[in-house]
Amino acid sequence: MLQAEEFDALGYQVRDKRISALRKFLKKEGFTQIGSGCTRITFGKPRVDYVIKLPLSSSYNNVNEVKFAKNPKKGIKVAKCSLEILKGVPVVKMERVKPLVEPRFYGSDRAERAIQRIQKSGERWITKVNCCQVGRTKDGRIVAFDVGNF
Repeated sequence: MLQAEEFDALGYQVRDKRISALRKFLKKEGFTQIGSGCTRITFGKPRVDYVIKLPLSSSYNNVNEVKFAKNPKKGIKVAKCSLEILKGVPVVKMERVKPLVEPRFYGSDRAERAIQRIQKSGERWITKVNCCQVGRTKDGRIVAFDVGNF
């Protein structure tokens, strides 16, 4: 985690240049942006079993996500992930997850029905995850894919 702390100690302009360079590198390698939030951007590539989460500024959520994944609480199951340094930027490399509820349906009746079905199958922990950001892995496990705020 020391490299993440070193990244956060850099000035904003230096961090921004590194993040920008990494985004260009990922696009050159065939990755496209598949998601974004307040603190991170997620890139994926067809037929690749993982995604890359870049910080928009601080590595705080990336570090927290990996720590939580290694020692989950509240019964939450988390997608496999690791913290890696790419082009001087601390990123999360996480197994690809197919969301059970698409972001455009968060908070809708459709989302509620999907959550209730999942809870009936014994996965009661999903309501503890922000926006119920849970999905199914390639091998069929139901896991959270965004726990950076825990």
